[in-house]
Amino acid sequence: MTPDDRLQAATRAIRATLEGDSSVVDGLFAGDVQACLTTSVWSAPGLAVEIEDRTGAFEDVDLHVTRARDLGDELWVEWTASVFHSGALAVDDIVFPPTGRRTELHGITVVEFDSGLIRGFRQYWDSATLLDDEATASERAAPARRGRLQRG
Repeated sequence: MTPDDRLQAATRAIRATLEGDSSVVDGLFAGDVQACLTTSVWSAPGLAVEIEDRTGAFEDVDLHVTRARDLGDELWVEWTASVFHSGALAVDDIVFPPTGRRTELHGITVVEFDSGLIRGFRQYWDSATLLDDEATASERAAPARRGRLQRG
C-alpha cells in the first residue's frame, strides 16, 4: 500500500465509525482486527457491532484530516468532524442524548496495517464536547420549561 492508500483507508474507516456504517468492515479490516472505539474488540464481527452501535448518532458528517503521520505500517491521523448530533450515543457508561445541534469533534486515530488490511484501530476523541453541547441545550430549554410551570 502507498501512503495515499493507507490514508484513504484510514479516512474511510474513521468516517464509518462516525456514521455507524459497518458495511466497510469486510474488505477494509482484517478478520482478527484489534480495535478500540469505546470498547476493545478482537475481531471484525466485534468491530462491526461496535460501529453499528453508533448508527443514527451523527448525521451530515463533514470529516477533515488535519494532520497525518505515516510510519509505514502504522498511521496516526488527527481529524476534526463537524456532525449533526441526531441520536443517542453510548460512550463507556455514559449515554449522550441527541442535542439536535451541529457540533465539532476532534480526534486522533492510530491505524496499523498488515497486507493491505487494517489490523489495529484505536480511536480517541473528545466526548466532553457532547457533554458541553448537552448542557447548553438544557440551559436553553430551561427558561421555556420554567415559563410553562409558572403559567399552570
